Amino acid sequence: MVQNSNLAHDSAVLVDYHANKNLSEMQVSFHWWDAAYTTLHCHNYCEFFIITSGCTYHILNGVRESLSENTLYLIRPHDVHQFAPIDKEKCIHINLSAIPERFAQLCAVLGITSETMFDDSQNALCVQLTPDERNYFMNRAQQVHFLGHDEKDHATLQLTISEMLIQCIALMHKKRVVRHDGFPQWLQIVLERLHTPEYMDCNASDVYQLAGYSAPVVIQNFKRYTGDTVRAYLVKLKMDWAMQLFLTTNMSVLEVSETLGYASLSHFEKLFVLYTGKYPRIFKARQDKHPRFEKMI
Repeated sequence: MVQNSNLAHDSAVLVDYHANKNLSEMQVSFHWWDAAYTTLHCHNYCEFFIITSGCTYHILNGVRESLSENTLYLIRPHDVHQFAPIDKEKCIHINLSAIPERFAQLCAVLGITSETMFDDSQNALCVQLTPDERNYFMNRAQQVHFLGHDEKDHATLQLTISEMLIQCIALMHKKRVVRHDGFPQWLQIVLERLHTPEYMDCNASDVYQLAGYSAPVVIQNFKRYTGDTVRAYLVKLKMDWAMQLFLTTNMSVLEVSETLGYASLSHFEKLFVLYTGKYPRIFKARQDKHPRFEKMI
């Protein structure tokens, strides 16, 4: 079902974060949602939702689609959306929100800008979570539930919600592969696989084997369509993985280096500094100041 997006904007209810005491004061918020239907609305803040059980119809900017369990979805400030039930199916999801300024700060923690999370199109920003990734959010949701009953622990609550948002941003950024009509199908498949955890330790030779083409052909197409050489693309990907592992696990710098396939710790540290401007031990130490409770890995 496709509607006129301009008409959708005109008829949508604006949900203003200034009217939400928790969101306006803490700059981030969390809640569970199990209502089957919502009115057409938009926000002046950023929102992730994660479907933890069931399925639902979701209308975004006039386009309806069905969503199921383990879906991670980003609603941008200019998006107009609505939920509608599928028959008698019950849908439960987690909502995580941040005002635009806070969202930009959380993106900066990962070395990206908030603009890279948005595009100029009306397309949905949606990815599927693995069972482990879903369990991470379920565990954190339980932590937030208990923290929410302690009025004296708002600082820890804010940090925990912010950590969940950072994880959403990291997963969305990593799993979203920019699609282009001119991309060869084999290259698109290779890029999608490289953005999964199973390939976080791969090297250029693995990419050539995965592609099924000779090294010169793969190198030429990588440079043409992504703007990077194979090795440069892998370095960027691995440094993104490194920051995510430091943020969401208790792994040491050496363990992260080995997990990403680096035989030399000093080489990994040099690349991390070039990519982030910080030594990995310093980046990790700053994250260790915040409580992280249970880890994904």
